[in-house]
Amino acid sequence: MFGFDYYKFQQKITINKIHEELTFYEKSEYKDYPEIREYITYLRSRIGLDKQQINIPIITGDINGNEFEVKHMNIDEYNKDMDKISFERPWIKLKPFHKIMKIKEFVNSLTYSNKISNDKMKDNREYISSTLIEGLSNKKFRKGASIITYNENLMKIMEISCVSCNKKGLYEIDWND
Repeated sequence: MFGFDYYKFQQKITINKIHEELTFYEKSEYKDYPEIREYITYLRSRIGLDKQQINIPIITGDINGNEFEVKHMNIDEYNKDMDKISFERPWIKLKPFHKIMKIKEFVNSLTYSNKISNDKMKDNREYISSTLIEGLSNKKFRKGASIITYNENLMKIMEISCVSCNKKGLYEIDWND
């Protein structure tokens, strides 16, 4: 099965199991006990239902070990910083894994007309995504051939020269070999 994302699958199963456990405890006759309420709160936080701000303490100091300062960093800001570190660089310097992520993101952002059914749209997106990833590993993107236009500041692929829309409203790939 091509295009299977194991981590997404595993995450989905885990979240579903936590939802089942959460509904079980919320419907039980013991839900008013403090320990059970605490556990329900924990389960809700695990799957992001409470959306509390989580702060990470950061300890800094000088070279000699003096003047330690504790700052609290928001986890969302931390993730944004990690995205900048990973993706705010030229396309050539991105790691292959990050290039694949950005290609999938680009393919998912392609717009289709209302005439296209969801099944055809899904199949076309899978085809385009898998073909572009295969082209990336086969070095189809090089000077004088197909080009990926990547904006470092937006951390987004703006255009892939070999991807075009045909008369049926579906996207196709024309390698410029």
